[in-house]
Amino acid sequence: MSKLNIDQRSIRDLLTDKKSDFLIPDYQRPYAWGEDECSTLWDDLFAFAFPGDDYERFDSENDEYFLGPIVTFKNASGQLEIIDGQQRLTTIMLLLRAFYDKFANMKDKQSVKMREAIARCVWKTDEFDEPDMERLKIDSENGMWTYLVSVWFLSNRDAEGNLDPLSKRANLEALGNKALLEKRVNSTRN
Repeated sequence: MSKLNIDQRSIRDLLTDKKSDFLIPDYQRPYAWGEDECSTLWDDLFAFAFPGDDYERFDSENDEYFLGPIVTFKNASGQLEIIDGQQRLTTIMLLLRAFYDKFANMKDKQSVKMREAIARCVWKTDEFDEPDMERLKIDSENGMWTYLVSVWFLSNRDAEGNLDPLSKRANLEALGNKALLEKRVNSTRN
């Protein structure tokens, strides 16, 4: 019989945990969030972090945002199969990646530290807590996640410059959401 554990964690704690090795099983639906869902999540997060458009009113010690449940099952390989929350988790990863890119050219100490913290959420880390940019913290059984991430983040194209036609709908949703989230992130104040 499987053991059920329920715990409340911040998304940062969840993603920076060295044991976080998420797997989207084949039976999960493909990434399907559109602009409406991504915009709703962005607006909710922004309103939470900037109450009344005033970041100074945000109390990081006491304010909590409920992202919703992320239900996982530890499989025989030790990976955390995502049972519920895959769409939200995927979109959060896209958002983190957009912020990672935004901080790329910022050299002030806080921006550099933030970019390093984001990297530890997106990529698996080695024994020295250094991100391995070849190993994402999330993947799928069929390799679709790795493929989509390479399209989203690395802009992989064939010799003629065309995107691989694999799962065109998921690609279009992801690329559209990546562009939307990048636009939203880039419109924030530095």
